[in-house]
Amino acid sequence: MKMMRSAICTLAFSVSIVLTGILLTGCDDTDGTDGLTVSPSSYTMTSEETTKSFTASGSGSSSNATDSTDLALPLTWTTSNDGLGSITHSDGWSAVYTRGSANGNNTLTVRDQYGNEGYATVKQTAATYTLTLTASPSAEIPFGSDTVTITATGTDAQAPYAWTVESGNGSFTGGQGTATVVYKTTDLAASVVKCTDANGASGTISITHASPTP
Repeated sequence: MKMMRSAICTLAFSVSIVLTGILLTGCDDTDGTDGLTVSPSSYTMTSEETTKSFTASGSGSSSNATDSTDLALPLTWTTSNDGLGSITHSDGWSAVYTRGSANGNNTLTVRDQYGNEGYATVKQTAATYTLTLTASPSAEIPFGSDTVTITATGTDAQAPYAWTVESGNGSFTGGQGTATVVYKTTDLAASVVKCTDANGASGTISITHASPTP
């Protein structure tokens, strides 16, 4: 009986050791538990751009930073201000950020299934170019005429184009929304016409009327 009790105790002790080892093994830290890194960590996005890709990687000691031992997929991507932009696609370790028309700073946060997080900042700015407006046949409407064709050009300019009369009396008889409009005015005073493209870039031109020939 003593031998049986001893054997049972020995077996129970061995099972306890095995179970403890299994539990401890399951509690081991995984690679990447030091946090996540997002690349790029900061990006300036002008209004000429609409999307930007970001990639997350583990900050652990693994030689393969995007190996599954570093990240517990799937990853969850969020933004601090959805009014500025949002994550429109994510797959594996990458995500695509799409900006809106407003400017400002937006923080991207990525979280894996272990709760590790990484961050990136998107700095949204206005267009870096301006529009050049030219009139045909010239910015001076010939005497006896009341129309002139105005065209907007600019590096990276994007439709639609919004045309407005900043000063003077006149109207657009065609082309609103495009890069070329027909402007009509019978006012002898100068008019200032403005064009703004989809990126927020703008330009102005002054339109005058030629005086009658003596």
